[in-house]
Amino acid sequence: PPAMDTKEKTFLTLQETAKVLEAAKANDIGGFISLALNTGMRPEEIKALRWRDIDLVQGNISINRVYTYVAQIGNVLSTPKTKNSRRTIELDPASELMIMLRGFKQTHAERFEKMEKDYGVTAYIEDALVFSHDTTPTTPWSDTFLGRNLRSILKKTDLPKDKQITMYTFRHSHATLALANGEDINSVSKRLGHKNVQITYDTYIHFVPGSKRKAATEFSQMLQQEAEKAVANNA
Repeated sequence: PPAMDTKEKTFLTLQETAKVLEAAKANDIGGFISLALNTGMRPEEIKALRWRDIDLVQGNISINRVYTYVAQIGNVLSTPKTKNSRRTIELDPASELMIMLRGFKQTHAERFEKMEKDYGVTAYIEDALVFSHDTTPTTPWSDTFLGRNLRSILKKTDLPKDKQITMYTFRHSHATLALANGEDINSVSKRLGHKNVQITYDTYIHFVPGSKRKAATEFSQMLQQEAEKAVANNA
């Protein structure tokens, strides 16, 4: 098995997270980043997410596939490596994230309806990826596309230029912010899809508070409040 990654993780503070979310609003990958920050999902899991994997009524996201980039080949579809990676993330159906996803699906449905009307092409929305280019609904975004848009977003913020921010940074930020906010490490570990809680502990030990546990549902509200503050400050 591959050695565990012991490199220092880059993560964002709550204030930095709010700045990124605000700068990402008008960008194509804004929803991708919001999903990563709110769930801790791996980028390759988000790339493989189909509408059939999301229960917009109950607020559940089922993770059962990944798209991994392979040099000279591109995105390769596979199943998650461990049993714990195949998981369901439970979210508040009334959360900002689920409202955003419902809006995305409505937009997709209207686009598919137009494709059928104009070109006679029948596309089944449940098989479509949540994040894809308009004309290729079952082809995931490339890492190049994601990286280029992320750099564009970061240029609009005042985050330190030497901070090595990648798409994985949002997963790490979700974990550190949830733990710093008092969420139980077992819940965070399950949501991240770690093989065992020891991996979560070893990776994020510095952010586990000794007391004051808060419910997981507060996490999205915390992010939303900070984002609203950022908007108000920019007004």
